[in-house]
Amino acid sequence: MRFPNSIKRRRCFYCFRGFQMRDCAVVSVQPTLEAAKNHRVLKKAPEGFARQLAVGYLSGLNRYAGQNPAWACPHCLHPLPANIVDTPAYVLGIIGGRAAGKSHYIAMLIHMLLNDRQTQSIGLSEAIAATSLVAEYYDYEYHQPFFSERVPLEPTDPVSINSRPQPLIYTITFRSRPRMQPTSLNLVLLDYAGEDFTNEQSLVDHVRFLPYVDGLILLIDPLMMPGLQQRFPLHLQQQFNAGAPAVTVLENVIRVLRGSTNQSSDGLLNVPLVLALSKADLLRYASPVPGQPSLPIASVSTSSFDPDMFKARGTQICKFCQEVDGPRIDLLAHAFRTYAYSMVSATGRSVDRTGHFGRLGQILQPIQCLDPLLWLLNLHH
Repeated sequence: MRFPNSIKRRRCFYCFRGFQMRDCAVVSVQPTLEAAKNHRVLKKAPEGFARQLAVGYLSGLNRYAGQNPAWACPHCLHPLPANIVDTPAYVLGIIGGRAAGKSHYIAMLIHMLLNDRQTQSIGLSEAIAATSLVAEYYDYEYHQPFFSERVPLEPTDPVSINSRPQPLIYTITFRSRPRMQPTSLNLVLLDYAGEDFTNEQSLVDHVRFLPYVDGLILLIDPLMMPGLQQRFPLHLQQQFNAGAPAVTVLENVIRVLRGSTNQSSDGLLNVPLVLALSKADLLRYASPVPGQPSLPIASVSTSSFDPDMFKARGTQICKFCQEVDGPRIDLLAHAFRTYAYSMVSATGRSVDRTGHFGRLGQILQPIQCLDPLLWLLNLHH
C-alpha cells in the first residue's frame, strides 16, 4: 500500500498553522468531549536525526487499530482527522454581523448536508463527520437544542471572551458517475461571533481561517437593512437585535483577504462569495417596495440544485437588496472574481410566544439553505 509523502505540508483545522506530517505524534483519542483534552500518546514525533530520516512514506495508523488513533497537530496538539493525510480540505467561511443567524444556519446546513437528497444533484454521494468528537460536539451544541428542543441557539461568544470555536469537519464524497472513482474532501466550518467580524483587529488576530478560506457565505440580516427595517410589522421591529451591517463585515474581510495570497494580479479576490439574505421567512411580512415586485419565497427546498435557476433568482435578490439598501454591498462584491446572491432561512418561521420554533415534532421548513453551499461546491468540484 502506497502512503503519501511525510514531508508534504498540511494545515491544522484548529490553529491553521502549517506543518509536515512527519512532525505529528500519534495519539489515542478519548471517546468523549469531557476527556478529549487528555489524549494518550501512542507514538512521539521524531526528533533530531530521526526526523531527518523520516522523509519517506508514512506508515499509517493501521498498526494502532482498536486504540482510536489520530495524528496530533505539532503546534496546538489537537487531534486531527485520520484522513488528513490524503483528503484535501475545503474551508467554508460563514460570515456576518451579530444576530445575522450564522449559528442557526450552520446547524441547518449540516443537518441538510447529512440528510437531504438535494446534494445528489451535484454528485455528492456521502457526508459523514470526520471524527466522533465532531459528531458529538454538533449533537450537543447544535442538534439537541435546535432540532430536539426547538429553542434558539445561544449567541456565540467573541474570541476575546471564549476560546477559538471548534471546527465542524465533515468528509463529503463525490461520485459523478457510477463507474468513476469517488473523490473526497474535508468540509471545514467554523462558527465565529459576529463581533469577531466587525472588529478588524480581532479578525486579524483571532479569525485565523480567513487567509486560507476556499469559499465564503455572507449572511445579510434584513433587519439591519435601513430601507427595510420600517417595512416590518411592529412586533417584528420589537424583536430587532442590533448588530453590524453586512457592509462593515465585508469591508473588513476584503481588507484581510487582500493581505493574503487570495488576490490575483488583476486585483480581484479568487475566493468565491455568496451574498445570502438571511431570515428570508421574514420577508413575507414586509410591506412591498415601491416599484419592486415582492421577492418570491420557496418554503421548501427543491429536490435538485439547478445552477440556472440559482443564477436567475440571484439576479432578482441583487436588485431587491439594492432597492432597499443601496448599491454599496454590490459594489463591494465586485472585489471578488466570482460571486452570487441567494436567500436562506434556517427555520422558515420565527419563534412563537413560548420561545420555540414551533411545536415539538413539527417539521421545520428551511428556505434554500443548501443552495449557497451546493453552488460553491459545484464551482470547486
